[in-house]
Amino acid sequence: MASEPEHGNCNSWAARDPSGVLSPYKFSRRHEIAGVVTEIGSDVKDFKVGDHVGVGTYVNSCRDCENCSSSLENHCPKRVFTFNSIYTDGTVTKGGYSSHIMVHERYCFKIPDGYPLAKAAPLLCVGVTVYAPMVQHNMNQQPGKSLGVIGLGGLGHMVVKFGKAFGLKVTVGMSTRRVSVW
Repeated sequence: MASEPEHGNCNSWAARDPSGVLSPYKFSRRHEIAGVVTEIGSDVKDFKVGDHVGVGTYVNSCRDCENCSSSLENHCPKRVFTFNSIYTDGTVTKGGYSSHIMVHERYCFKIPDGYPLAKAAPLLCVGVTVYAPMVQHNMNQQPGKSLGVIGLGGLGHMVVKFGKAFGLKVTVGMSTRRVSVW
């Protein structure tokens, strides 16, 4: 991570050297991956302060190329990832494990009132990662079919939830591993 001043308006935890040890880190940036809107720009039409929202993989793109016009922003050559990308103002995006994040309204999604933010957050990354290919392969239109899931980790648990919601017969396979601790 580049050397930056240890002050700012955003509190987070960061691994700031190759040891991987996390420590408190403050930096400045322009709201959390699932959170509450605290401020809006003058051109924002679909959100208001207080709305519960989520942010996915992107915070911006050119919004004008053929890919963006076809809802394929993931192929936009100017897409700006939620983390470790260069934003249009030259700052580095630093993800959502912090007190706030700034995002273009196109990449901000309303979370229904009353839905717990902690339950919504996994749907924005892991959920989309597994949901999109399941729908692309019509798994949401094949109730009664069988689905095998290897492992019940971050992705696996969401596959199981979507599979059951789609009416699939879900089987989870787990591997056991020996772990030696020195």
